[in-house]
Amino acid sequence: MNVVLFDLPEARIALEPFTFTRPIAKLRLGIATIEEKWKWHLPGTYAYLTCSSLHPDHMHAVAADRCYINATICPDCVLAEAIAKLKPQEVLTSVEGVVVAFRIEGSDVPKSIAEEIAKPEKIHVCFCGEIVQLKHKWDLFLLNATEIEKDWKWYTKGRVSKPILDDHTAIYNEKKIFIDEGVSIKAATLNAEEGCIYIGKNVSIAEGAILKGPLAICANVHVGMHTELFEGTTIGPCCTIQGTIGNSIFLGYNNTQNPSNVCRSIVGEWCTIAAGAHFGTRHLHPAEIQVWDFAKEASAATLLDGCGSFVGDYSRVGANIGLEAGTVVGIASYLNQGNAHTPYIPSFVCQGIHERLFNIPLEQAIEQINQMMHVHHQTLSQEQVDLLSDVFTKTATHRIKALI
Repeated sequence: MNVVLFDLPEARIALEPFTFTRPIAKLRLGIATIEEKWKWHLPGTYAYLTCSSLHPDHMHAVAADRCYINATICPDCVLAEAIAKLKPQEVLTSVEGVVVAFRIEGSDVPKSIAEEIAKPEKIHVCFCGEIVQLKHKWDLFLLNATEIEKDWKWYTKGRVSKPILDDHTAIYNEKKIFIDEGVSIKAATLNAEEGCIYIGKNVSIAEGAILKGPLAICANVHVGMHTELFEGTTIGPCCTIQGTIGNSIFLGYNNTQNPSNVCRSIVGEWCTIAAGAHFGTRHLHPAEIQVWDFAKEASAATLLDGCGSFVGDYSRVGANIGLEAGTVVGIASYLNQGNAHTPYIPSFVCQGIHERLFNIPLEQAIEQINQMMHVHHQTLSQEQVDLLSDVFTKTATHRIKALI
């Protein structure tokens, strides 16, 4: 099949700051990204319909017969089968009226998804099964434990786990633990009694680490001594992790230096969390947890009983800094001193003494990011620099308001 994973503008806004720098389908949820899930359940050639400022590889590719799938929706076998059976001009919707997928023929690219599905020749088909959809950024941690379990079944299907050879590692419910190639484990505890554990290629786990499923650790991750990773956590590829982390997602290339607590949080790529940093999940006094709404440009109630922080790509949280429940940090920002008492730290700012905010010039931010990436022998491509420049421009009003 020729598949196009499409982003709706309102969905991209709801998932900011993580969609500032990637299509929705590139978000990791469970073991795999949404795109990887679809590619397994519905093999074919994949393209994207997303915002124009993203890398050209993420743009729409025209094919004669193609199926468009809502990128906020996670697949399962039943839903994939229903989409595969769609005929040209058919639109698959959920019971609640959410557009799940549609199929079209011809070379014309839809200028608007809403206008395309509203055409009179469209035939609407209702899907009565369960739909798992990302509607808010906190859905990432709310859905993560369940998605780890779902991914574990297909991700490990037909594969044989490598044995754990270390005599000093404690293992509970080994049949629900999958170890990939090149993994090193020393005197750790792996507890899969309440959920599966997936450990990817070339992962190293140091002495005293405690791992409790459902848990996913992707390739080339180093888990430091006495680190505690609790249920509902995904550690993306190429991370160095140390500290206590629960029900959170690290998207990749992150470095944590023993923060005191990271729970119910989402951390973008190329972020650094320094020693002693604390991500609060509840207010000291009874109050509803509010999270910054980019559509309203104000905080909005969530009805969550606990929520950590949302840290955008390339941002850094300094030593001993506390983030209040629901804090949102933008792209390439640096919390250097004090605590974050504001619900939203805009992109490209530095928080200094007395919680004062200062602008970070784009050129300086790019230089700092390249220094971080140098550890993995990488640098920003010109396309990534152009994207950061676009984000810098789009978020200028956020900085102006924050600095008043």
